[in-house]
Parts: sequence; structure tokens; C-alpha cells
Amino acid sequence: MLNQFMQDNLAIILIAMTILLVLLIILSIVTLVKLSSTKKRYKMLVNGATGEDLENIIADNIAQMNELVVKNNKIDEDYAAMRNLFEKSLQKIAVYRFSAFHDMGGDMSYAVAMLDHNNNGVIFSSIFGRQESCTYVKPVENGISKYPLSEEENKVLQEAMAK
Repeated sequence: MLNQFMQDNLAIILIAMTILLVLLIILSIVTLVKLSSTKKRYKMLVNGATGEDLENIIADNIAQMNELVVKNNKIDEDYAAMRNLFEKSLQKIAVYRFSAFHDMGGDMSYAVAMLDHNNNGVIFSSIFGRQESCTYVKPVENGISKYPLSEEENKVLQEAMAK
């Protein structure tokens, strides 16, 4: 029965096989063209623009990245040191001028507070009179002086800490 079917439809089977063969040849040609294009792109990638191979390019990039990591770590260390130094530098300064004695004008007396980031520093004050002048220096730690402060010194300390 199969033999009879093949003899009756031999022409149709040959035409179908020929069409399949032509389709396979076309598919093979398309695949070869794509493969050739992919080979060219692969060679360009592997050989690089300067003729180096991909392995050397990657190795160079890794070496550069390692150098950048070392430099970045150094920058981080320098930044931390500068930040520490900056916090200890005087950055909050306030000045208050006043007249210590009612019979003298011109606000010749003064108080100056100079503090760092943590409110550590000093208060300078000077009381100016007709016959004499007195100058005082009082240390400040964390916004507090262990010495008694005058009203003017308290005022200038609060003003400096508010900055």
C-alpha cells in the first residue's frame, strides 16, 4: 500500500523534496552570511582599535581600576584628615561692643567669642575705663566656661554658638 501510494504521488513527493532542498540551501546561505558578519565583529572586538587583543585590553583596564581604587582610598583618607582639622579650627566668631561705664560713650569695651565646630574655644573681653583697661581670656569647652561669665560674655557666647 505504501509502495502504491509512493508510485502514484512520486511527482508530488519529488517536487516537495526539491522545494525543501531549495529552502534549506537558502537558509544555509543566510546563516553563512550572518556567521561571516559575526566573525568580522568578533575579530574587531578581539583585536581592538589599536591591534591589541581583548585579553590585554581587559588586563589594562583592571590595572587602571586598581590604581583608581588606591587613589580614591588616599582621597578618602585626606578628606577625613581635613574634615577633622576643619572641625578643630575656629569657625564661629562673634563680637559684642558695649559701654562698661555709663559716663563713657563710644562702646569702647568688647567681648569676642571664638569657637570651633564643637563649641570649644575662648572668650576675650576687655573693659575700657578712663584710667585703666582690663583684658580677660576665658576658655570654653562644649559651650561652657568653668569661669563665671559676664552678661556681655554670655551674650557673645550664645551668638557664636548659634552660628
